Amino acid sequence: MTSTIRAILLGLGLVLLARFVVRLDLPGTVSAIQAARAGSLTLAILLLAANVGIKALRWQMMTRRMSNRPLPFAAAVAAILAGVAAASLTPGRSVELAKPLLLRSSHGVPMATSTAGVVVERLLDGAALSLLFVLSVVFVPATRLSVLRPVLAGIALFMVIGLTLLMLPHKLAAVTAWATTRLRLPMQVQARVASIASRFAHALADWRGHKALGVLLALSVLAAFFEVLRLVAVCTSLGLPVGIAGAMLAFSAANLLAALTFVPGGIGITEVSLAGLLVLATGVPPQTAVGVSVLVDRTLSYYLVVAIGAVILITAAQRTPGAGNAPAGR
Repeated sequence: MTSTIRAILLGLGLVLLARFVVRLDLPGTVSAIQAARAGSLTLAILLLAANVGIKALRWQMMTRRMSNRPLPFAAAVAAILAGVAAASLTPGRSVELAKPLLLRSSHGVPMATSTAGVVVERLLDGAALSLLFVLSVVFVPATRLSVLRPVLAGIALFMVIGLTLLMLPHKLAAVTAWATTRLRLPMQVQARVASIASRFAHALADWRGHKALGVLLALSVLAAFFEVLRLVAVCTSLGLPVGIAGAMLAFSAANLLAALTFVPGGIGITEVSLAGLLVLATGVPPQTAVGVSVLVDRTLSYYLVVAIGAVILITAAQRTPGAGNAPAGR
């Protein structure tokens, strides 16, 4: 996807976010934040930290599969935060290169290998959200399910893509080789692309048979569930009655929809869809508390994390000048 299309999608997301914020009652928003319960907000921050910690533990386990050298927990946390910031520049929070670049710099892991690990990580996140969504649907009145058809379609698409990547990785390499031939690229470029695609496919195939894949999925579900609990804590702090089942449906569906739109970071799309889905799931009429809860939750869980991750990326780039210019296949 070209940088122009990426910029257009990001612009659309920012417009949606601006409209979402402008439509909030400013005096009501300020009053709601001032009256927020400190205990519930503190709990939300602790749940955010727990979510990052679980994802860092998962990345540690995945790194152990890709390298003989252990990855310190602090470095794993930094990689997670940097990854969120980097993924915010890619469509739909798709594959980011921050973690692979950091892993190559610290452990010498080839980019094709670590990028395949990031793809598996994304598939695990998608599977966790899908499982939580399916579980939450049980508690939603049948009359409301028609609104969720796009989410069900997204889950079906995710399953097809995920199964294709894991079960037929070498077909992906073959398609890549065919595409480079049809584009009539120079033979040297074709050979280079074919080599990278082959190593990437081999790395994906290795993950398919990894015995700890079930444990990694369990950690992914736990991390996603902590995000649901964080949303509940934020809503509670602002006096919005949201149960775990309703928050689970709204959170999982909003994030799956955001991924489908390909807007970088899900900016704007996530806020709008999460607010609407909270109203749908809880039956609470639209009010300032819903919008404020979504804005506070996204500020804590996304925009703050992106800011911290950006600092980590800048610091890492200053320590390893020219790293971004290294060949991607090494």
